[in-house]
Amino acid sequence: SLKCIKVNNDQLASIPLDWKKPENAKYALDCKKLDLTYVPDDNFEKVLIEMGYDDELDDYVLTENISDVFVRLKELQSKDNRILIHPYEGVHITQGTATLGLEMHEQCQDLDVVVVAIGGGGLISGIVTVMKKLSPQTQIIGVEPEKAALLSGEEWSPHKIQGWTPDFIPEVLDPSVIDKLVTVTDEESMQVARDLATHEGIFCGISCGATMAGALKIAEDAPNGSTFCVMLPDTGERYLSTPLFDEISEDSDDDWLAEQ
Repeated sequence: SLKCIKVNNDQLASIPLDWKKPENAKYALDCKKLDLTYVPDDNFEKVLIEMGYDDELDDYVLTENISDVFVRLKELQSKDNRILIHPYEGVHITQGTATLGLEMHEQCQDLDVVVVAIGGGGLISGIVTVMKKLSPQTQIIGVEPEKAALLSGEEWSPHKIQGWTPDFIPEVLDPSVIDKLVTVTDEESMQVARDLATHEGIFCGISCGATMAGALKIAEDAPNGSTFCVMLPDTGERYLSTPLFDEISEDSDDDWLAEQ
């Protein structure tokens, strides 16, 4: 989620101005009595989670277009001393996610394919930074929504894969380091997420289902014995109010129980 931090004048005077340095962003978070404005994702669970960190939700914006969110944040910045910790810009993002690339290399030697969501650009960019140096033979696959396949040259439109692909290409993302792109639909993303829970015991969200759906498409043409690493970073508990679980009935399974 996007965060806009409001500080008083005394705090602002003591905070370094270069917010692309991770140590400065950390300094801001360490300040006392900060008012946080959250712009949550479009499901109720994530709103509740973020309210758990702060019992007062100062501002709440729901929109299909992430650019509208930045318009709102700019308005907030103009009113008082607020500093935007940007999720799509700044080297601190890739510095943080690069450790995952190192972990992949150390724990999964001789990887043939790494499949990662394009998402907001930070995760895949950080992983690629390391993998291209330590394992140049590994193929990096980026997965994006069919309805918003900007890197594939398509127009952006609203989709149900939460957390993926804003209506612009993030500054933090370098498309040239991605070896291949694959697109997935909303429907197959949710179906694969359900299949992961039913058949593999992996209870994940829509975006994880989308990433795995992309991996399955790549696996169809991969040589026998290829080793894949597929990033599934979220849990299904955050998506109970979304279309992912529309097919689950709240009623008792009396008919099924009677057959057992």
